[in-house]
Parts: sequence; structure tokens; C-alpha cells
Amino acid sequence: MPIAPKGTGDLFCAELTAALLAGQSPAHAAQHACYQVERSVLKTQLAESEELCLAPLV
Repeated sequence: MPIAPKGTGDLFCAELTAALLAGQSPAHAAQHACYQVERSVLKTQLAESEELCLAPLV
């Protein structure tokens, strides 16, 4: 990715924790968290923002 907005680690941890608490396996929870972070970084890039833009949850 050409950008590295602040907050991606926090977002990953939050998504991972939420998925684990929802009963997902660790592997599926990590995959979900990575997907959400990737979508948010892409949304941020498209918005040409320096602040992390959160993508809608899936």
C-alpha cells in the first residue's frame, strides 16, 4: 500500500477481538480483521485522506 494511516493496528485488534467474541475461530477472525483493515486503507486511499476512513462492516 502506498499509504500507512495511523490506527490500522488498533482497528485490526478491535476487529479480531470482536470476531473472537462472536465465536469465530482464530484463523477466521484474523482473516476477517485483515479484510476489514485492507478495506479501510483502500477507502482512505481513495478519499486521499491522511486519517483512517473506516469501511462499512461486513
